[in-house]
Amino acid sequence: MSKSISGENAPSQFKYIGKPRGTIDAPEKLKGQARYTADLQLPGMLHLRPVLSPHAHARIVSIDKEAALAMPGVRAVLDASDLTHWRKKAASRVGALLARDEVMFQGHPVVVVVGETPQAAWDGASAVDIDYEELDVVADIASALKPGAPLVWPNGIPRDESDVSGDHGAVEKGDSDAASLPPNVHSMNSYTRGNINEGFAAADVVLERNYRTGIVHQGYMEPQVCVASPDPMGIMTIYTSTQGPRTVHNDVSRLLDLPHTKVKVVPMVIGGGFGGKHGMLEPLAAAVALEMKAPVKLELTRTEDFMTSMPAPAAEVWLKMGVKQDGTICAIQARIDVDNGVFAAAWWSGLLAQLLASGYRTPHLKIDCREVVTHKPMAGAYRAPTAQTASFAMESHMDELARSLKL
Repeated sequence: MSKSISGENAPSQFKYIGKPRGTIDAPEKLKGQARYTADLQLPGMLHLRPVLSPHAHARIVSIDKEAALAMPGVRAVLDASDLTHWRKKAASRVGALLARDEVMFQGHPVVVVVGETPQAAWDGASAVDIDYEELDVVADIASALKPGAPLVWPNGIPRDESDVSGDHGAVEKGDSDAASLPPNVHSMNSYTRGNINEGFAAADVVLERNYRTGIVHQGYMEPQVCVASPDPMGIMTIYTSTQGPRTVHNDVSRLLDLPHTKVKVVPMVIGGGFGGKHGMLEPLAAAVALEMKAPVKLELTRTEDFMTSMPAPAAEVWLKMGVKQDGTICAIQARIDVDNGVFAAAWWSGLLAQLLASGYRTPHLKIDCREVVTHKPMAGAYRAPTAQTASFAMESHMDELARSLKL
């Protein structure tokens, strides 16, 4: 019979096993002593306020900065052409510092106002006048895949060096050869086992259904925020609320052409993340800090965070399953379409396929996946990315099969 080693009965040679441990950061949080990124106040620090596009797709006709620059305390109003350290093509949300010529999603940052105080930056942002020419919008998976649909990227879907989904699971990336892909699809993949036709032929009951899930914001309490501080020795220090300091470090370095040794990332106390804080604002803040030669703070409001961050993706799953009368699963077949938003920097459908296929044993399996681009913010992670969609589709299907078999 095994003997408990918990609490007072834990052998003395164990330092941690069986011993009660308090949460390391609980005391400072309970006492209100934790320092969040928004609490930082550096000498000479300036404050940033982004101006976000109200349109999902539009050409930028003109930007009138005159009234904003006349506001007391406004130090600068910067558009993409003013960021001299950022010359790379935008190919992911983290790489879309400011829009160049065209906005590609509602919430796309167009300009950033630099103020001596948060209020000055707010006042300046409200005075910027941007003239847009609205363009065709590809709003969802159905409209993206419709024959003759407008192309989100008429000159080819840009490819990013980073993989946003890479921090959340290793999956085989699909075919990204543009010549072999349907319009508005940035990658495709298939997973097979056995012979799907034989599996369905052996089944007593075959059921097929369609399942859809919408985009979901991660809902963290603390909005996205970071501070970028350059020093005279050329070191850029980033203080940020992040779950992925390594990713932030790599992105700031590659997007601004800074040596890795010149970038330092300080992860601050984080007010919730749930997969949604693996880097987004830091390259923009660092680029502005380099232009202004001063520390800057960029802190989103709740509304801005909803508009411009990376929510979990919308997805559509067609699921077909064959079972025997005793409930044995003969075959699983699925088609998965994931709305990746405007950029092709993630492979969420592969994760969804793995989760859909791993819950129940079957000798015959075939799952086809597509990553679709639309004029939405780029999709990101949310607590076991795509697991909610996989569970919803599979368990709904299993419930209906059980009812059909009276099990």
